[in-house]
Amino acid sequence: MSTAAVTGLLRKLFTCNFAAMPVTVFSHLFMNGRRKIWRKSLAMTSYYHCAAKASLSTIKAKCHHYLKVECQSAKIIAVKIIRARMDTVRDLLPMFPDLKIIHQGRDPRGILNSRFQSANREKQAGLLQLDQRKRARDLCEPMMKDVVAGRAIIKEYRQSLLNVVYEQLADNVTAVAKEIYNFIGMIAPPHVLAWLEESTHAAQGSSPIGTSRVNSSAVARRWRQQMESQHISVITAACRTLLEELGYSTAEHG
Repeated sequence: MSTAAVTGLLRKLFTCNFAAMPVTVFSHLFMNGRRKIWRKSLAMTSYYHCAAKASLSTIKAKCHHYLKVECQSAKIIAVKIIRARMDTVRDLLPMFPDLKIIHQGRDPRGILNSRFQSANREKQAGLLQLDQRKRARDLCEPMMKDVVAGRAIIKEYRQSLLNVVYEQLADNVTAVAKEIYNFIGMIAPPHVLAWLEESTHAAQGSSPIGTSRVNSSAVARRWRQQMESQHISVITAACRTLLEELGYSTAEHG
C-alpha cells in the first residue's frame, strides 16, 4: 500500500469516516466478526453482532454505522499500525494538531528471531547467510529511516512523539504504561496496570499472537538462546548502524 493510501486510510479512521473506507477493510478477519477470538472489544459488540450476520460483501453497507456511533463518542481514537513508516504518520500531523505518535522500537535480532521461529523449522535451518543478511538489511534500513524521520518530527512537533523501547516495556511494564498515559494527558487506570502486570507475569503463556507471557523480559531476549551464533553475527553486522543508534549492544550475544 502506498504512503498516500495509508495516510488516506488513517485520516478516515481519525475522522470516523467508515463509509469511505474500502470494502476489503470490513472483510478482514479482525473486522468480519467470524472469529470469536477477535470479538472482545465491548465498544464493537453491536458492530460484530451485525457483521456476523452479514455476508462479507455487505458488512460495510449494513454495519459501518455501528462503528461510527462508537467512534464519534470516543474521547480518544487509538490506531495500532504495524508496518507503516514514520514519514507516513508525519504527514498527518498538520491535519491533526493533537495527534500523539507512540513509536515502539525493538532489537532487530529479536524481531527476526520471532519471524524465523514462526516459519517452518526445516526452512529456517536451510537459510543461507546471504538470505539472513538480506532479511536483516530489509528490516533495518527502513527502521533507520524511521529513526531519522522521528528526529525531524520531534524537532518540529516536540510534544507529538514518544519513543518506547520494547525491551524496557517488557522489563517494567507499569512504569512504561504510566509514561504512555502521561504522554497522552491521562492517568493510567489501576485496573489497566493490574491487567498489564498479570499479562506479563502470567501463570501460563498464550499463543505467539496472544497477549499473556510468563516472563515478558525473557521473551524479549529469547533470540540469544534460540538463534544460531552465525546468524546473530550476520544480522548484527548488517544492522550495526541501527543497533548503535538505538543503544543496543553489538556484541555477538547482545
